[in-house]
Amino acid sequence: MRRPLVAIPLLFLILPASAQEPDNAVLRARDAFGERVGLEQAGLYTEQQVRGFDLNTAAAYRIEGAFVQREFQFPDPILSGVSVKVGVNAARLDYPSPSGVVDYRLRSAAPGDRKLNMTAGVRDFGTKFVDFGWSVATEDGKFGVAGGSILTPRIKYPNGTKGDIYNFGVVPHWQPTDKVLVRGVLSLERSQYDGDYSFATPVAALPPKPGNRSYVIPWADVKRVSLNSGIFVDAVLSPNLDLSLATFYVDTTRKPQYFSVLTVDQSAMADITLFRNIENRGRSFTGESKLTYRFGEGDARHALSTAVRGRQTRSDNLSNAPLRLGRFPLNAVIYPAEPSFPAVTNALESDVDQVIGSVGYAGTYFDMLELRGGAHRSRYTKRVRQPSGAMSQRTEKTWFYNASVVAALGEKTTLFANTVKGVEESGVAPQNALNRNEVLPPVIAKQYELGVRHALTQKLSLTVAGFDTTKLTAALRPDGQFGFVGDVRHRGGEVSLTGQLGEGTSVVIGGMVMTPRLSGQLVDAGLINRRPVGVSSTLAVASIDHRLSFAPNWSLDARMNWQGPRSANNANTFGTKGYVSASVGARYSFTLGGRPALLRLIASNLLVDRPWFAAPNGLLGQGPYLAGRATLRVALYE
Repeated sequence: MRRPLVAIPLLFLILPASAQEPDNAVLRARDAFGERVGLEQAGLYTEQQVRGFDLNTAAAYRIEGAFVQREFQFPDPILSGVSVKVGVNAARLDYPSPSGVVDYRLRSAAPGDRKLNMTAGVRDFGTKFVDFGWSVATEDGKFGVAGGSILTPRIKYPNGTKGDIYNFGVVPHWQPTDKVLVRGVLSLERSQYDGDYSFATPVAALPPKPGNRSYVIPWADVKRVSLNSGIFVDAVLSPNLDLSLATFYVDTTRKPQYFSVLTVDQSAMADITLFRNIENRGRSFTGESKLTYRFGEGDARHALSTAVRGRQTRSDNLSNAPLRLGRFPLNAVIYPAEPSFPAVTNALESDVDQVIGSVGYAGTYFDMLELRGGAHRSRYTKRVRQPSGAMSQRTEKTWFYNASVVAALGEKTTLFANTVKGVEESGVAPQNALNRNEVLPPVIAKQYELGVRHALTQKLSLTVAGFDTTKLTAALRPDGQFGFVGDVRHRGGEVSLTGQLGEGTSVVIGGMVMTPRLSGQLVDAGLINRRPVGVSSTLAVASIDHRLSFAPNWSLDARMNWQGPRSANNANTFGTKGYVSASVGARYSFTLGGRPALLRLIASNLLVDRPWFAAPNGLLGQGPYLAGRATLRVALYE
């Protein structure tokens, strides 16, 4: 018995304007470790990858610090930005994660807001879209709502797949007193797009590079519906006592879902296998309650906290057996008509219940020393119903912790150190594995970090850090199962330079070098190599944004990225090369029909043309190619 889950004018007036630049991640970035605002990304890491770890797998997500689970990426209409937190920013978190944390910021409405803006144009690869954003609030700010809607009727992806996405989101708030704030979140997203595909090779060598074409199966569409909803409450109960509450529910259904693998040999012949999920549904309900008592003043200020966090996650999958579509020349693939799929299906159900109790301390001494620590007790229960109907259950009880020190060594220099032991998810077996769609058990991860942050000037800071993270890791094993292959250790260093070089010139420069290593019985037996599959040992990024002094309405920007080589098989006998990509762009602020407007132009993915990259699941993908973007943002009302 399954338990329920709890008419833009054409006249351009070329005049100075005060149009905001909501998409400028370079100006907003506090460090070079990852910042996204709308379509713009700046930094070494993303919402999917931090220090070589897949955060989709680790599930290390927060909404303004609150513990949440996601089943699909949160839509932009509810977000004002996203930050990847490692280093000193992670050291100040109450509930950090060993692999790093992705923290989402919600949109908000300021007192007296009456704003409506529209952004329209063409995004990368010819994607046409219209984006509406709004915020409305009473003059006293007690009631308000911010949100938006993005209509993308013709979205195109780098590998040639295409479809449509429509989403809508609102973030209302109610502030009955100056000591209580209640916020809600609601977003709906519907999309239909071509079934995705990846490449594989039957030998230890990269296959011939495909031509610049799509390998989409014409009838293999994916239909997805996503819901995100939640309530966040922050209350000051007394001068010394704060209470925060958060509940969040997510529900994503793909019905149907197609994925194909093209196994390409050295003669450029492709053997194509199709994987079909009749229905794939994931639901998660998370909750957090935290009580914080603050005391002390002057040179010593303290905070004691206690928190309870929990989640219920339900995963259901109905699938057909893999279907071989045939063998074709890679550049002359002719797909057959849609077949009649067998009535016999595989049903896999997985339920996870987790409760985490926490106590924590945070103290500040002489405005020079910050100490944080926390102890956490987790009770994790997982139930799985196999396709055969057999049921299995396991319960794990674990203690874990976090501790950090942030010390000011002067007015300009800050030393930080932290350590975290935590429970992280291990993800789901990919479609190309024999145990596809199986939800893997969680793992214990440990992380140590030491670094220094130095203010070179009032507006330019340098951060240098070393890190060491270990945990049990999963990969495609030699027997074709996707499961644990041993312990992985990512040890390395990173550097960040961010801020203003001069008046009107901002930079985000960063680099990461590490040594990823596997250990365990499979490594000792020589069945797999010590270097994990699909992990780059080096990353680098350099972004610059410059406002022209002689034409202050114009700003120019450029970015270069380096992705290091990756091993492509367990034996580490071949791999994919590293590559550099670049982009150049411009922004122009002006007035359009008397309204502030912002024109954005960018050419991206320069210097690359669909390079191979290896994924941790043993499959091969192709990187992006030359793309352009031209968008116009207009403040219709403000």
